Amino acid sequence: MSFDFVAPQEFFRLLYQESEFCDGVGKVMLAAGMLETDLSEVIEESVLPGHQLVDVDVHMFVSKAQNLAGDFLHFAKHVASADPSKNLLL
Repeated sequence: MSFDFVAPQEFFRLLYQESEFCDGVGKVMLAAGMLETDLSEVIEESVLPGHQLVDVDVHMFVSKAQNLAGDFLHFAKHVASADPSKNLLL
């Protein structure tokens, strides 16, 4: 595989003109933003106390973990759908 190198400004101009690429990057960025938001909330609030737990504490923690896993899987699905043979992200 050979590559024709272009100046950085031209590279980004060419990418910007490719609507499929921009759509794909937008989906990845939104999924990454969802993941980052959930991670920041979980990091700040996920320390589950080791004593005086009630059922609702455990259920809330499990719910947050499931939401985080779902967002991560959403992000991973978009990244995994990349087709390297076409040099497209999505």
